[in-house]
Amino acid sequence: MTSVLPLDAEAAKRVALVIGNDTYKTLPDLNNAKADARGMASKLKSLGFDVILKLNASRRDVGRALDDFEAKLNGAEAGLVFYAGHGISADGHNYLIPSDARIEDERDLRYEGIDAGDFLQTMKRAGSDLNIVILDACRDNPLPKRKRSAARGLGVPVIPVGIKGTAIVYSAGQGQTAEDGPKGGNGVFTGELLKVLGQPGLKLEEVFKKAAYQVAMKTSNRQKPWINSSITGDFYFREGTVKAPQVNAGGGTSDQAVFWQSIQGSTDAADYEDYLIQYPNGPFARMAKRKVKTLKTKQVASLNPAIQIEDLDETHVVVKTANVRARPDAKSEKVTTLRIDTGLQVTGKTADGKWLRIALNGQDAYIWGTLVKPIDGAELAAWSKIKSGKAPSSFKTFLNDYPTGHYAQRAKLIWAALTLPTPAPTPKPKATPVVGTFLTPGKTFKDCADCPEMVVIPSGSFLMGDLNGGGGIDKKPVHSVTIPKAFAVGKYEVTQGEWRLMMGSNPSTFKGDRNPVENVSWDNAKDFLRKLSAKTGKGYRLLSEAEWEYVARAGTQSKWSCGNSKTCLNSNAVYRSTSDRQPRPVGSKQKNQFGVHDMHGNVWEWVEDCWNDNYNGAPANGAARIEGSCSRRVDRGGSWLDRPGYLRSAYRSKSDPTFRYDDLGFRIARGL
Repeated sequence: MTSVLPLDAEAAKRVALVIGNDTYKTLPDLNNAKADARGMASKLKSLGFDVILKLNASRRDVGRALDDFEAKLNGAEAGLVFYAGHGISADGHNYLIPSDARIEDERDLRYEGIDAGDFLQTMKRAGSDLNIVILDACRDNPLPKRKRSAARGLGVPVIPVGIKGTAIVYSAGQGQTAEDGPKGGNGVFTGELLKVLGQPGLKLEEVFKKAAYQVAMKTSNRQKPWINSSITGDFYFREGTVKAPQVNAGGGTSDQAVFWQSIQGSTDAADYEDYLIQYPNGPFARMAKRKVKTLKTKQVASLNPAIQIEDLDETHVVVKTANVRARPDAKSEKVTTLRIDTGLQVTGKTADGKWLRIALNGQDAYIWGTLVKPIDGAELAAWSKIKSGKAPSSFKTFLNDYPTGHYAQRAKLIWAALTLPTPAPTPKPKATPVVGTFLTPGKTFKDCADCPEMVVIPSGSFLMGDLNGGGGIDKKPVHSVTIPKAFAVGKYEVTQGEWRLMMGSNPSTFKGDRNPVENVSWDNAKDFLRKLSAKTGKGYRLLSEAEWEYVARAGTQSKWSCGNSKTCLNSNAVYRSTSDRQPRPVGSKQKNQFGVHDMHGNVWEWVEDCWNDNYNGAPANGAARIEGSCSRRVDRGGSWLDRPGYLRSAYRSKSDPTFRYDDLGFRIARGL
């Protein structure tokens, strides 16, 4: 890789995914994984990382977290993954075990585990310059001996071709296992890593070497962490100067002396407090106490030094999500966080030009200069007047006045959306559907007495993708799609009763004939459709991804078909806040403008498409996309256990077509 320059916490983009699993359905529980993850998340945040933290994460939680991680990591200079929990090496793969995994022998790992290589593949796709993976998962194979062949610990990783600089750190060497600490505390490896991670002036390799030395000392060489690195530049978790260690000649055991050496020169009082917790009567305790007192005194004293400010009177706009500080210092109190496109009045800048003073609610505050850019005040004022409007002419006028301005692209998208043909209004369907086919949009029908009820969806055009700032390159570019012909879609998700009548069984976890069927794979759904088609003589299928979003939006361009406020979901979706942690009978919530229920929430819905990382080359006619990564199929809509963000009309997810879970189902469609 090219050289990685020392990163400033405010100037460079750093993203971390931190996972800690210590509670398992079928494997032994662990003592420290959650505490290790919390400690790492806290430390990395203090070092300028944007952290995604997941505790006792299910397989689906990890999959969604990887999607979020990839979106945030796009364009970052450094990405880091930390995992603490069970890990099993088998058949040349290192599998990390989700909290909800049902594993009895190695054959289950492919379907229930997470291949550690998925983290590296995610980083490769995002294109980050530096990729760090820390695995505190080198434990003994937890499966019963009669049901396992895999060795203890984890194996040598396979590095994806084309990935930029990588550093992969294991908490123990091959054939070794990582030792736990006291319940609720830190494991041996992570505990030592946390002590050195924030020390100033240490290169990445030096941080891990120091931690590894301490681990080996504490475990009498039973556990020796190792690192696999292809980094050619220098990376610092915290910049600064390393001072030569000063060790008393008098005493203490060797591990105390090494600990003391490892924190010499630190300007973080917490490092010395850690020493006092572990060695309250150690030979360096008095010095540690003085250091804590001195550093905390300096911290208080530094709150009010004179600041050299050059006065300015400029208008700027936020170009990256930005933390606003009380003072021009990354360690200063955070006042607020500003989103992209927020306009600011800049009243000054520091002498070095790195920080800008802004007027915020009548008070002075400070923002890192590279996170904003100058903008014509007249453009900002004009945009503020029209951004919430619905008149196409106002956006057209704005584009004439500011064709290359900061908001020009946003104005083009909104103008295009406002000038698209409006779908035909949906007439009210009859209360009781009649067997037979009715081609009028909005009508409901059944192809047989026991068949799923269907709704006729009109043809039309819409903008597909991230219209509302939901983030993620997988939802871009926003593009126009035209559905050329009317088609029919299930009014509800396929129910357990409908599945049982057709398939003769019920795989669902949460039983109930009117509940949506779940625990069905993409392959299972296709089997159901084949049998239903054979019974009725009609060509049933899954929706394409474009058709799914068209039906979910139902003529709207808001985050959800009910609007942009999360509160609207309470009457329109079965999700985390309304589900009582289980799916509900289909149709429990209001239908959308096309007369379809549960497009948001209840269960995720399989669609026909193969996974693609973005919409480049996507069909414009609503057809399914059957090229790309077909070992992953798209699922849409969110579920009963999800937060509102996952229920957005534009949100996408992906799963192995053999994967089954208790929040994953489908609905039917067919042509007319």
